Amino acid sequence: PPPGLIFLPANGSAPAYRSPPELLASADMARLLAELKQEFDVIVIDAPPLLPVLDGRIVADHAAQIVFVMSWRRTPKNIARRALASL
Repeated sequence: PPPGLIFLPANGSAPAYRSPPELLASADMARLLAELKQEFDVIVIDAPPLLPVLDGRIVADHAAQIVFVMSWRRTPKNIARRALASL
């Protein structure tokens, strides 16, 4: 990675004992992000698509800003609107 960039993978070698949405919505996640905000100027969290799973919507609750990415002229407008409305 470029200097000054730290990558923290979301998975580890140990099995997860809770579901991803449960982990993301936990007090532990809120505490982790609060600690990371004290250490870093910018935190970028890559999340899955908004509509098929809850993870992206849960992560959005922790975010100060959100970048919504879609495929130009490939993502139907009604799907994009539903995804944005879910936030």
